[in-house]
Amino acid sequence: MGKAKTLLTSALVCAASLTSAADEFEITVFNGYAEYENCALMKINIDQTTNQGELSKLMYTDANPFKLVVPEQISMSINGQVTITPKKISDLFFRTATNTLEQKYQQGASYVIEADLGNSIEEIGDYCFYQFKNLKNIVLPPNLKRIGNSAFEFCTSLTSVVFPEGLESVGDNAFYKCNSIEEFVFPNSLTTYGVLSFAGCANLKRIYLPETVTSINNSFNSCKSLTDVFISATTPPTLINETEDAASFPPNVKFTIHVPEGAYNTYYEKWYGLRYMDNATIVADIKSGVNSIRANGLTAKVVGDALLVESTAEGIDVFSISGVLVATTTECSLNASLPKGIYIVRSANSSKKVVL
Repeated sequence: MGKAKTLLTSALVCAASLTSAADEFEITVFNGYAEYENCALMKINIDQTTNQGELSKLMYTDANPFKLVVPEQISMSINGQVTITPKKISDLFFRTATNTLEQKYQQGASYVIEADLGNSIEEIGDYCFYQFKNLKNIVLPPNLKRIGNSAFEFCTSLTSVVFPEGLESVGDNAFYKCNSIEEFVFPNSLTTYGVLSFAGCANLKRIYLPETVTSINNSFNSCKSLTDVFISATTPPTLINETEDAASFPPNVKFTIHVPEGAYNTYYEKWYGLRYMDNATIVADIKSGVNSIRANGLTAKVVGDALLVESTAEGIDVFSISGVLVATTTECSLNASLPKGIYIVRSANSSKKVVL
């Protein structure tokens, strides 16, 4: 196995001249604020058949806050010029500090406060950001398919996560005890989330479950601040066989379950009398159609408390997550000051979900 060190430039492209083919080497990742300051060392394993890479093992030796910026492509000379595309980011955290090197890895976890995972990563591995207790902000890749077991467990400073459309699965304990997050909005592509995936999030107030959800296990147990659960599925998901130790929703917490219009009786008949459901109020106030997510020709961004929308077509409508029209224009652009929340922006045949 060969190994070489190389330097990542501000353009996120690096070059390394190796005397022989290598399947592992190290790159230096800048902090995203100032080049050549507060760098971290990261390993990349290369699949030379597909020219795809797996990033792992963050080592950081300085004592200043750090923004981790994952490269989208890495160019190098390995028996000729080769461009490597990272597809997975694996466990960055050594959990047993038995020597100086492993202690440096743990130091890296302590100082990472932001992470931008670029556009090429499709999988975040098991325990990847486990116990990154100072991580406040993270930008997930648009092509992300899987979040592994305990990937963000005990990230107690993480304030929000925007899941990309296309995400298929979230592992066991993935966001366990992420106590600073107040809401989770799941894309329609999500088909699987594991045991205790979002449990123990002490300040979690709102959950938005897509049409594709068919069962709810104990992923949201111990979310003691929960106030609202939005479920877009017209068929009520199956709840677990609840016991003292496992509940689909947190015991002894009063909250409202929002379901599609016309689905009240179906939910009531299936869920009435189940353990802990006596604390829940079911309201059928979700209008059909407002949760579709398409964005062709439509861009939306948040600046302060304002939502800025540009469209290639005339006419823009903004709906609350429950389907109430909150802003509209006949023009191709819209600037609206709105309360924090989840909104659906529509223009012509395009729509986009926005977190404000």
